[in-house]
Amino acid sequence: MISMFLRKSYDYQRKVLAEIIEKLHILKTKEAGTDKKITNLRDAIVYEKSRRLEVEMKLCERKKEIKKLMEEMDNEHNKRVSMEMAMNLHNIMMKLLIGIFLMIGIFSATDGQCNRGCDLALASYYVWLGSNLAFISQITYDCISDEFLSHVFTYTTISGDTYDRISRTYYANLTNTRWLHRFNSYTASFDALARVNVTVNCSCGDRDHGLFITYPFRE
Repeated sequence: MISMFLRKSYDYQRKVLAEIIEKLHILKTKEAGTDKKITNLRDAIVYEKSRRLEVEMKLCERKKEIKKLMEEMDNEHNKRVSMEMAMNLHNIMMKLLIGIFLMIGIFSATDGQCNRGCDLALASYYVWLGSNLAFISQITYDCISDEFLSHVFTYTTISGDTYDRISRTYYANLTNTRWLHRFNSYTASFDALARVNVTVNCSCGDRDHGLFITYPFRE
């Protein structure tokens, strides 16, 4: 009887021990799974940090590109403003010039006629965009047919020129279409490379200074 009791006790202990071992195994398995999850989580955190760092680096590069682009735009704007200011200053200075200072001389008139020209005259000239000092050259004034004091320019035409364009643009109201018709035999339009006489009349200025002044025509 005692032997049977001991045997049952032994079997019970073995069963309990087996259950304990099984629970330990299950616990170790869970622990291993937990370790794997922790490892995966750690890897995910490392990957996320790496990805964020890469994104931040790209954002930083993008910011540098945007900053550089804005600086280039500012420089371009400043250049444009500087050019506009320079052009405005140029136009103002050219407008402030009362004209073209040309030739000193002596004028004398007899019975309403002139018999001598002058070496210098003061002209009022409307400067047009594209003109330069090489185009606005010094000239002398002479008597034309002993009738009036003036100067005759010889202008070589280009395609599309008309009397109106010559009088209003190239010689900026120093003459007019009526005068161009008077001293030329061309019709209202002409071919390129035609030679046109551009007559500029002048009036008597201050005799004390010996100047003659041309006043712009305004049609």
